[in-house]
Amino acid sequence: MKVEYIVMLNIFTFFNNYKIYEVPNRFSYQHVLLLIFAAVYIFLIVFLLRKASFKTQKSVLLGINIACIIIFSLRMFLGWDGSRIYQDGSKTSLLPFELCNLNIFVTFLAIIINRKLLNNYLYFVSLIGGMIPLLIFPDIHMITNGNNLFHYMFFDYYFIHTQLVMIPVAMISWHWFKPDIKVIPFVVLMTLGIHFFCFISSAILRNFASFKNANYMYTISDNNLPVLKTLHQIIPLPYLYQLPLIIPIVVLFYLMGLPFYLKNKRRLKNAC
Repeated sequence: MKVEYIVMLNIFTFFNNYKIYEVPNRFSYQHVLLLIFAAVYIFLIVFLLRKASFKTQKSVLLGINIACIIIFSLRMFLGWDGSRIYQDGSKTSLLPFELCNLNIFVTFLAIIINRKLLNNYLYFVSLIGGMIPLLIFPDIHMITNGNNLFHYMFFDYYFIHTQLVMIPVAMISWHWFKPDIKVIPFVVLMTLGIHFFCFISSAILRNFASFKNANYMYTISDNNLPVLKTLHQIIPLPYLYQLPLIIPIVVLFYLMGLPFYLKNKRRLKNAC
C-alpha cells in the first residue's frame, strides 16, 4: 500500500509541477503523456464497445456527452475563482458561443436523432475542432498564469475536447455512418451558419459591460493570431476577413472524405 501511495504521489507531483502560462513549451513530457492518455482512452471506448448493441453504444455516448454539457454548465453558471473569465469584469467565456462549446450541443442532437448531415458534421468539423486545441495545448486562455493542470478550467478544456474527438471516431468505427463527400457542401453551409451566429452574438453582446470583449470565433477581431492577423490586414473588416478560410477548409474536408470515397468506390467495383 505504501508503494502505491508513493507512486501516486510522484505522478501527482509530476503533473502538479507543470505550470500553465500564456506561451508554454508545447509537447512537454506532460503534454505528450496527456495526448497518449487521450489516444488510449479513445481506443478503449471504441474497442470495448465494438460488439455492444446500438442501444448500449448510444447510451454510453449520450452519457459522456451529457457529462460534457454538465461540466460546461458548471463553468457557465458558477464561474471559477482564478479564471480569466472574470478579468476586467468580462464574462465572455461563460457563454457557449465558441465553435467547440456549440459542438457539445450539436453532438447531443446528433446522437439523439442519428442523421446523416449531423453525423458528417461531427466528423468534418467537430473532430478537427476538438483535435486542434488538444495539439496546441496548453494555451488555455481561461486559466491565469501559474495555475497547474489540476485547475478545474483545465479539466473542463481537456475533457470536453477529448470527447469531441472520441465521439465521431467511435460512431464511424461502430458503423453508425460513413463520411460522405456529397454532404460536404451542406456541412460547409452549416458551419457558415454557426460562424454568422457567433458574429451576430458578439456584435450584440459587446453592448453590455460584462461582455464588452465578446469575440466569438474571432469574428470581430483577430486576437493577434498569426493567420487571422494576416487576413485581417488584407481585409480590415470584422467577420468578412475570415471568409477566405473557406477555401482551405473545403479542401481539408474533401481530403478527410477521400479515403472513405475511394473505399466505397472499390467496394462497388468489386461488387460488379
